[in-house]
Amino acid sequence: LAKENPPIAEIAEFGIIPLFVEFLSRDSQCTLQFESSWILTNIASGSSLHTGVVLQAGAVPALIRLLQSAFSNVREQVVWALGNFAGDNVQFRDVVLGNGILDPILLI
Repeated sequence: LAKENPPIAEIAEFGIIPLFVEFLSRDSQCTLQFESSWILTNIASGSSLHTGVVLQAGAVPALIRLLQSAFSNVREQVVWALGNFAGDNVQFRDVVLGNGILDPILLI
């Protein structure tokens, strides 16, 4: 997805976003967590529809959990992803807040 015009719509429509969300739980594979977070960040930078697909896949709680990762690059990418979600619209912001982002983000 590191292109000038990444195929965000195609990725969202293909139905593999839940797989990237599942990869976030693989604590023994921090590179996979980082790359999955990065992909989800890029998808969420598309339209509100794309962001909504990522949210519906359960990304927010999985990403918030990773705010406690031992790896700073993972934490940084997670903050970018959650910022994309929260910055999209009020409804998505409320989803991020409702999943308890404040305490773990303040500990970074």
